Amino acid sequence: MPRLNSVPGYRLHKRTGQAVVTLRIAVGRYKDFYLGPYGSQDSKDKYSALIIEHRKQYPVVPVPIPKGYDVTVDDLIADYLTRCEGYYRHADGRKTGELKNIIGAMRPLHALCGDLLASEFGPKKLVTVRDAMIAKGWVRTRINQEIDRIRACFRWGVAEELVTAVHAEALRAVAPLAKGRSDAPESPEVMPVNESDYLATLPFLPPCPRAIVELMRVTGMRPGEACGLIWGEIDRTGEAWRHKPKHHKNAHRGQDRTIEIGPRGRAIITAYLASVDKSRTPCGQIADTGYVFCPQTARDVQYAAKRARRKTKVQPSQADRSKPAPVRHPRRGAYQPTALACAVRRAAEQAGVKSWHPNQIRHRVATEVREKYGLEASQVLLGHKNAKTTEIYAERDQGKAAQVAGEMG
Repeated sequence: MPRLNSVPGYRLHKRTGQAVVTLRIAVGRYKDFYLGPYGSQDSKDKYSALIIEHRKQYPVVPVPIPKGYDVTVDDLIADYLTRCEGYYRHADGRKTGELKNIIGAMRPLHALCGDLLASEFGPKKLVTVRDAMIAKGWVRTRINQEIDRIRACFRWGVAEELVTAVHAEALRAVAPLAKGRSDAPESPEVMPVNESDYLATLPFLPPCPRAIVELMRVTGMRPGEACGLIWGEIDRTGEAWRHKPKHHKNAHRGQDRTIEIGPRGRAIITAYLASVDKSRTPCGQIADTGYVFCPQTARDVQYAAKRARRKTKVQPSQADRSKPAPVRHPRRGAYQPTALACAVRRAAEQAGVKSWHPNQIRHRVATEVREKYGLEASQVLLGHKNAKTTEIYAERDQGKAAQVAGEMG
């Protein structure tokens, strides 16, 4: 059905408390008409009379919607999510985290504008959705990312001939939220983990997550790369082991990732695998296709350590009654980065230090390498294509600036 020109709204003028309506008086010229106290019957009567008179001068002009472009926002979201479920996957078929992010971005859009026609969703509606995100307390950088995901949904709709290019292009008029220029809170800056906090946390970590964070500390791996380390993907022929993961963050962009594992890293992996062998678990003899850090193995090692520390006699009620084929069991795949973050947070609380995230280890390694070997070395170590990305991780050495200022006066 055709969409009609909108009727000028009856609004509250907050400063004066009066009702006001804005009407066009000429081409490109508009004027505010004050109607009296807001909400009064007299103001509403004046509003109706003005609208009737205005429509005589500027009659309603139907704006036709092109055939095939009469889908609602909810219809567009549903079709887009169906496409995303098949697109955002790793090479082995696992879903990526971006799918969950897109679903989160579509929730406020669905709640506020789901019943609208996609052709009626314009910049003002997008700002309304953004304001709802601000009201939820989302940080500024996240809001900008979610708005970009909504724009991507409408751009995809253009390619599928569900949305006109004019409507999708209009959404670009909404500028990103600038730092300090909106009510959205700022996300805390990710800083390198304090070395003393890191060392204090280690004794309280179970063997598996402790080995992972120690390996990250000497290699600068991402949490996902360290957790997903596959034994068969490590080239162990040279003095320094070399890991080329098939699945990594930028694999879909055609970028290669090579991780060098030096003597300290080799010692950490070897010591952990030795402890796994001693526990005599089914995962003890690791295959070339097996993960170095396996949740099932981690649990068995933890239980074996508890049994070794036990000093009292095992009571009949405390005997091992584990099922040979339990319905629920730990993951047999890779140790998950979310589980690693939880383990680190609990260990930091037990150690009585400030809570930190495993990714802060990567920031610490990047900063130290930049100070000692330069920005390019830090870029290669982290596997960044652009040096600007490395600068986010590697903090500048402010001490050098202080030294120059002291010498130059």
